[in-house]
Amino acid sequence: MSRIFVVEDEAVVAMELKDRLREMGFEVCGHAAHGKAALQQIPKARPDLVLMDIKLGSDLSGLDVAERLSDLDVPVIYLTAFSDRELTERAAHSRSFAYLVKPFEPRALQANIEMVLARKRAEVALREGEAALHASRVRYQGLVAASPVGVFECDARGRCTFVNERWTAVTGLDAVTSAGEGWFCAIDADDRVAFRESLARSAETRVPFRHECRCRRPDGGIARVLAQAVVLTDGVQTTGFIGTITDLGAD
Repeated sequence: MSRIFVVEDEAVVAMELKDRLREMGFEVCGHAAHGKAALQQIPKARPDLVLMDIKLGSDLSGLDVAERLSDLDVPVIYLTAFSDRELTERAAHSRSFAYLVKPFEPRALQANIEMVLARKRAEVALREGEAALHASRVRYQGLVAASPVGVFECDARGRCTFVNERWTAVTGLDAVTSAGEGWFCAIDADDRVAFRESLARSAETRVPFRHECRCRRPDGGIARVLAQAVVLTDGVQTTGFIGTITDLGAD
């Protein structure tokens, strides 16, 4: 059940509003008649949403209260008997989620509340998803950095977008030199055409890439390496590869 805090200085209006909210299935977790009381009570009540009257007598306005509580990240629906352009513009800049002019229809109130709560849930889910994605990227980067094999990423056309330090140790090519078509220079010239053709077939068929070839070491020697990669797609077409090279020793 969603928790709603009411800030309204007219006792009769506040009572009717709370009754309406309970009939709609919401929990009224608090009520304040003045701005200072609202500032004290709202953080403790931890509501999912605040219905905020803009005009609160001679005390702080509802806009003042919302601005001072902005760190709580609680959505606010403003209520007012005045359709004043200056007020609406200030309300918009205070990150309000809705603005209702009194008297309002109960159905309009409920619709706005449901819409605001849905929007808030979507924002929370998006933030959580972004945090999870960031954590996943950090873990991936750590694993790649510690990997005992060379790791590479390339697009569907075989243009390199990433290599790790182990790749550089095996091939002698750093990330800048390997970028784009540069990484093919690590492959012995006699094996390069076959390597590219094998990669292109994997891009077309989406069969994992696996190819042995010769690679010139940084010291000038020739090593045989095993290159393997999985095909990345967007659900419709191939978007690239992520793979590894394993040093099999001197040729």
